[in-house]
This record gives sequence, C-alpha cells and structure tokens, in this order.
Amino acid sequence: MFKCTAYPNEIGVNTLYMRSITGDDDQEEYTVSFEGPESNEPLQMLSKRYLELRGVAFINSVFLDQVVRNKGVIGRIFWLGKFKEFVRSSK
Repeated sequence: MFKCTAYPNEIGVNTLYMRSITGDDDQEEYTVSFEGPESNEPLQMLSKRYLELRGVAFINSVFLDQVVRNKGVIGRIFWLGKFKEFVRSSK
C-alpha cells in the first residue's frame, strides 16, 4: 500500500507499506517498509512502475488537479441545471 501526494507536476510516494498475513485467522497486518523522502533508485523505479501499471500516472495527477480545482464550478452548473428543470416543471 502506498501513501502518496499528488501535485500537478508530480506524484510523491511518502510511505510504502508491506502487507503480511499473520496468525491462523488470516488477519492482515501492514508494516512500514519505506518512510521519508529518500530511497534508492531501484526502489523508486519499481514503485513508479507498480503505480503506473495500476493506473496511477502523471497524467492522472494532472487530471485530478483539474477536477479538484473545477469541482465547485461543476457542482454549481449541475445545481443550476436541476434548478432549471424544477422551474420548467412547475409551470
């Protein structure tokens, strides 16, 4: 499991957790394998590739940033459309 921070121009991996199954009841446990800004180059490349294979990529961070910035505008446009339908149906 990754704990990430997404910016418009990069995705930063802050913490990497490794999952292990413990005990007879197959209870999952997460342990911190990496925490902090520095790691070795092979680990960074593997982490980046792992995330990209699962759809977490630079272009997604740009898209997510735009969605968050425009969320209020999109919500108001949606609300105005619903209000318009309400006014038309009440005539």
